[in-house]
Amino acid sequence: VDSFSKAKSIALKTTIIDFFASRKLNSLDNFVLEILENLDDYKTSEINASLYYAGENALKDSIPHIISIIENDRFEFAEGALKALGKIGGDSEALALVDFYQNTVAMVDDDKKEVILKEAIMQALENIAFGECLNFLIEVVEDENENVMVRALAISALSKIETEEVFKKLLSLYYSQEALIRASSVKAISKFNSDEARKLLVQACKDSQYKVRKEAIDAINFTSDDVYECLLYRAKMDPEMSIRMLSIEKLVSLNATIADDWLLKTFNDDSANVQLRVKIAKELLKDRLDFIIKDVEKVAIKAVSSNTEKKLAYELGRVIAKVKTDSTAKIAESYIKSKDVLIKTLGLDMFSLNKYPSIIPLVEEIKNDSKAGALQKRAISLLKE
Repeated sequence: VDSFSKAKSIALKTTIIDFFASRKLNSLDNFVLEILENLDDYKTSEINASLYYAGENALKDSIPHIISIIENDRFEFAEGALKALGKIGGDSEALALVDFYQNTVAMVDDDKKEVILKEAIMQALENIAFGECLNFLIEVVEDENENVMVRALAISALSKIETEEVFKKLLSLYYSQEALIRASSVKAISKFNSDEARKLLVQACKDSQYKVRKEAIDAINFTSDDVYECLLYRAKMDPEMSIRMLSIEKLVSLNATIADDWLLKTFNDDSANVQLRVKIAKELLKDRLDFIIKDVEKVAIKAVSSNTEKKLAYELGRVIAKVKTDSTAKIAESYIKSKDVLIKTLGLDMFSLNKYPSIIPLVEEIKNDSKAGALQKRAISLLKE
């Protein structure tokens, strides 16, 4: 605080404000309120930093100043003001945002800036929308001439109002021709706890657009035979690798034992995609280590000794090196014994985390090897820990 009050550099002051904001420390409240009350006396960077601080520290006393920025068409600060208001505002501020959207933003003569401001308003309303915003949000969502991203954000804000009317509107939006609108409606529907909502999420896992499938799979946190079958199909067959990876993650987190045979078979299949094999190992090592560890040990040791499986050895090694368990000692041994520098380094990473007693002699060998270069320094450091 003393450094801030004594600082003459604008850049230093801005950095200090950002520091306090990012750590949610409210020691600069009075300084920030002074800046927001007297905009013309300060630089743009100081004002934007103060708006960020006000939002991060929930500085309620700043609300009148932030509203003033919006009402007085200070468009150069509007985006930051809107973001802050979305974090600290309430019902009256939500209505002020609606008014700003309807009566002021349209006056902006820069189309790009207009869209940016509309998006910022909707992002704020995602946090503070309430019942009286309903008609406005539905109007924006249904306006096919409006920017599709603005409409998608309006759908998200709409889901803040958890009523039967909103739910029915969201269901109807799922059948939109716009993939982004469908994806947004799926994400919004996931906030409703009902059988109808869950049924739609399973249905959306089969959507033709991967963005919609991703939102649906992301949102699934419940179990049923239909869910397991859908996720397993997506893990096996989806044309998008990102969806296959996400489906594997969900199958493991939901403990879908129906997938066990396929997961093990795919992980052990030398011809299977390396990304998939590594993803399977990562998720199972995290949640079901005993189930997969022997297979991982066999595959990893084989990959280390193979000239054609270096990529698998590297990627699998990076995953194993983050798993805290004594069960990977044999894997670490094979990695450390490798002549490949990167593989050997990954072995040392495994040792760094787990400190296997059986591996200490191998690390000492590297420590005593004057030709080991950086690896020698690493071994010395690890043995001192």
